Amino acid sequence: MHNLFSDFSESFKEDWIAQLTKDLKGKSIEEALHIKDEIEDIEWSAFQYSSDYKGDQSHPGNFPFERGGSAKNNHWDTVSVIQQSDAKTMKKNALKALMNGSDNVDIDLVGLSNEEIKTALNGIEFQYIRSSITYHNDQQLSFLLELLEDVPAENISLIPSNENLKRSVAHRNVLINAYKVHEAGGNATQEIAYALHKGHEVLFNILKNGTDLKNALSQFKFRFGIGSNYFLEICKFRVFRSLWSQIVFGYASDKTAISPVFVEARTGNINKSLQDPYTNLLRQTTEAMSAVIGGIDELTILPYSFRSQGSDDKKAQRLATNISLILKEEAFLSHVVDATGGAYNLEKLTNRLVDKSWALFLSLEKEGLSYLKKVIAKTSKLRIQKFQNNELTLIGINKYFNPEKVAINWGERIENELGAELILERDVQLKSAEI
Repeated sequence: MHNLFSDFSESFKEDWIAQLTKDLKGKSIEEALHIKDEIEDIEWSAFQYSSDYKGDQSHPGNFPFERGGSAKNNHWDTVSVIQQSDAKTMKKNALKALMNGSDNVDIDLVGLSNEEIKTALNGIEFQYIRSSITYHNDQQLSFLLELLEDVPAENISLIPSNENLKRSVAHRNVLINAYKVHEAGGNATQEIAYALHKGHEVLFNILKNGTDLKNALSQFKFRFGIGSNYFLEICKFRVFRSLWSQIVFGYASDKTAISPVFVEARTGNINKSLQDPYTNLLRQTTEAMSAVIGGIDELTILPYSFRSQGSDDKKAQRLATNISLILKEEAFLSHVVDATGGAYNLEKLTNRLVDKSWALFLSLEKEGLSYLKKVIAKTSKLRIQKFQNNELTLIGINKYFNPEKVAINWGERIENELGAELILERDVQLKSAEI
């Protein structure tokens, strides 16, 4: 058998440095390839050689799941959020989303009676798909359990609209919503730390009430936002899986009792523009890529105009769904397990993010979420400052923007316990703009 390695001469770190020095044309490697991200509050070198790396040597599908929850494939669900409307319209939109390629629907039952719930869900083959249904009172939950009694419990996440409604059911029913950190302008470290802190709090209480660890873990779903910091976002999901597994290991008899955590990634609106829909598609595509390469279970690409008033989201929803389908069925990313494994730069960045996220998690365990709210507010303020000073460039928003006015506007600001929703196009008065 021919040895392919014999066709290439062996290279050493000194050779790489010499070539880099030549290619950089006078700039030092430290100057050109050292990255300092003030918003993410992290520094690392973009140049790493194999001898520099002493990191995780685990395999995909194995504890602590940093490199993914499966060694067989990189499957994810394409999720469509069904916007609130009358029951018949919600049913129509859900069926249309499934026919257009989605294999998971997210439905909120706010304000619906039992009869309207039956109408909204009628015709959706829940036994063949996964879905999330948000309920708002005990009557809705009881009706859902009866209506969907023949559907496998693992297919449906029954999410209470608030923690006071939470009941022990066989379905996935605990949503740890770190997306709120993303909405408020927080960074990756803060998202991870919030998810770890809140997840640990809920897990402790479930176990204290007598539920065994396996059943407790099966109830959890974690939701994260996806930012535009491509490599960091990939690492975010790797880091969270690893650190959550370490927390769970503290309650487990051995590592084999720990299953991979279930994660949804959802696009946000901080960097989106109602004036420039086509640039939004590019942003959503790279955001989605970072999430699926990071190994998530559900991908929710919201229509770029999801938070607007006066918009018909049909086209934007179809385009959002198509992004996931192209990544899955044309780019075949669902077949590539741990695509970034062995990339020493990303492994190094992962390790840096592990240290920062764990440190903030420990602070939250001591100080609580009031401390996190202050930290997020500082990060959000820094985003705004950099945006106003054109240090943070967003094509179509503060550079090369479309001067034509659109007929839709952003909706009212959303407030959550971690801060106010940040949408830069809406919330920032530009000092200057360049067409």
